[in-house]
Amino acid sequence: MESMNLTPYISVGAIKFGESREEVRKNLGAYKEYKKNKFSTNTLDDFGFCQVFYDALNKVEAVEMYRNVELVYDNVNLFTLNKEQLVNLFQSHNIVEDEYGMSIPSLGLSITLIDNQPDSILAYQRGYM
Repeated sequence: MESMNLTPYISVGAIKFGESREEVRKNLGAYKEYKKNKFSTNTLDDFGFCQVFYDALNKVEAVEMYRNVELVYDNVNLFTLNKEQLVNLFQSHNIVEDEYGMSIPSLGLSITLIDNQPDSILAYQRGYM
């Protein structure tokens, strides 16, 4: 299992926000490139354990991780927590909840929940959402 440390608005593991697509590919290796959906303005790179989104200049603007990753923030793997534990962890931040999960804009995080468990976590740079 891939382990990645989250530093909000700075990096996710070896991936730094604002870093070039070429540098990410060099550091992470094999990938598949495609558009997430018909509304996407650029392609993403899928490395198997995460998807990396790029802006028009091919600079990292967001990283999405799934349950097959250990995403560590504040010494805790976020994927091992349930919704209540996530709310407790982020209680000092403004949490915005919707039908898909929760976002914590002050940390650049959006968490999709299924059955009150994180299914995916999107970390993004300032101004992304």
